[in-house]
Amino acid sequence: MVAISDRLEQQLRTLVAIVAQEPCCLCNGDSDVVGVFMAHKNHARAYEAPKDKNRMVFYAICGACLHLPDSAKRIEKELRRTIHRGEYQVVREAK
Repeated sequence: MVAISDRLEQQLRTLVAIVAQEPCCLCNGDSDVVGVFMAHKNHARAYEAPKDKNRMVFYAICGACLHLPDSAKRIEKELRRTIHRGEYQVVREAK
């Protein structure tokens, strides 16, 4: 179990609210769910993270795509494509 600060909770809620307005990352339809993909620092370079840093990617997805048998692989492939094309926003912690 992990407890987070009120400040971090508010930042996460704001981020989720922003991402929830995006279309599904797989079919571009209306999204139902916000997901989080976290690449461990040992693999994060594939997601253009700085050396020895983790990379967290928040994405929107619809229920139909979420329940596809190979959804995890499809999502990861799409996240890599999006990152390599530079089609994402970097959100840094507010001070």
